Amino acid sequence: MHYTTDGSTPTNESPVYNDTAIAIDETTTIRAYCEGDSSVMFSPTATSTYIFAEKHTIPVMNITVDSADLFDKRRGIYADGPGKGSVFPYKEANFWKKWWKKAHVEFFDSVDGFSEDCEMAIFGGFSRALPKKSFKIRFKDYTGKSEIFCDLYSEGKPSKVKNFVLRSGSQDINGVMVRDEFFTSLMKPNSPELLVQAYRPVALYVNGSYFGLYYLREKIDKHFAAKHLNVDNDSVTIIMSGMYCDEGVKKDYYDFLAYVKSHDLAEEECYNFVKDNFDITSLADYKLGQIYSCNTDVGNVRFIRSSDPKGDKKWHVVYYDLDATWATTMSASYYLNPGGTAVERAVNLLIAKLLKNEDYRQLFLERASLLIHKTFSSQNATAVFDKLINSIKPEMVRNCERWPGVMKYERWEENVEKFREKFATRDKDMLNDLRKVLEITDEEEKKYFADLGF
Repeated sequence: MHYTTDGSTPTNESPVYNDTAIAIDETTTIRAYCEGDSSVMFSPTATSTYIFAEKHTIPVMNITVDSADLFDKRRGIYADGPGKGSVFPYKEANFWKKWWKKAHVEFFDSVDGFSEDCEMAIFGGFSRALPKKSFKIRFKDYTGKSEIFCDLYSEGKPSKVKNFVLRSGSQDINGVMVRDEFFTSLMKPNSPELLVQAYRPVALYVNGSYFGLYYLREKIDKHFAAKHLNVDNDSVTIIMSGMYCDEGVKKDYYDFLAYVKSHDLAEEECYNFVKDNFDITSLADYKLGQIYSCNTDVGNVRFIRSSDPKGDKKWHVVYYDLDATWATTMSASYYLNPGGTAVERAVNLLIAKLLKNEDYRQLFLERASLLIHKTFSSQNATAVFDKLINSIKPEMVRNCERWPGVMKYERWEENVEKFREKFATRDKDMLNDLRKVLEITDEEEKKYFADLGF
């Protein structure tokens, strides 16, 4: 039996286990396999991580991978590589390559956990160029199991998991480290039609070395859609940024968009067609969530539809990627009027034409009233934010020590306070903006917003 203690895959040149206990007194990952002989095949590699003297208040995850597969100049997925240029986001660098590496992942919490072989890759868009990068994990038959059964996101019951994302904080790594998680958590209770990713903070280790605070996140793919819409995996179509078809049949959405462009949605027949093919409530909540958060990265969109008869066969919107939020103030017109880039025009076209229909205008104002009264109220937003901050605060000390060039703990505390200050007036500012952009009438004001007192 050969073994290693540095995370590398053992070979027949690695130390041989000789029936004496392997003594360790610090966090260590041990990997081992039996060499075999002419009559017995060699065994798979077994992996176990032993974590010493740590006091994490959140679950722990460890990824074991050959160090060279991460950091080697030529083959490492985390490395700059020989081709990295000088212009951000360094598209020639290794971390932009579509490389998957064999790995092993272990998950520890107080109730559940797992230890399985897997594959890992770098995840994200421009966040790949940042020093603290995100990962994606997938399970495949040839590495071990094709899926795990676990309550990974602490939702109260175990479910099948074929892949997941380990989010670094992305563009918010030097901000409050919770923007995406906060805004999606804020929207979820009162916007059940809006699709959001489940998440959970974890302390991440790589080869037994602490790597920082990360967020387990559902990956938006056909498995995500099937779970949330209760449909079959293979029935799913996903349209993403730039109207690119990520899964399924793109013709479905292009036909729908062509209809929207060529018809007057103020007419009842045309409006009914859109209602039958698009979850218009989720669209309203999506836009209101974007307005409240002042999201400037509006090009990241996901529209999901299933052809499965078990579902409603409507397009649904995913509310996600909220890192570029509250950095500046954006008018509601930016999210409701067609214009801007090609992506913005495609995203805004439907809402702009729908708002010309009186029935949809009233639906939109009803949703705005509900969300401003409940979801976006200063009291509710503060409570959701503080709960999230309190869950990660003990880990942020360690995270800042691990990534000193990215964030100082004292600076993080300042960022948190500045972010929290926005709750006092953001709901009022948002409504005042909507009053102007939508030209809300006195009758509508009295019906939907008069009791707010601002």
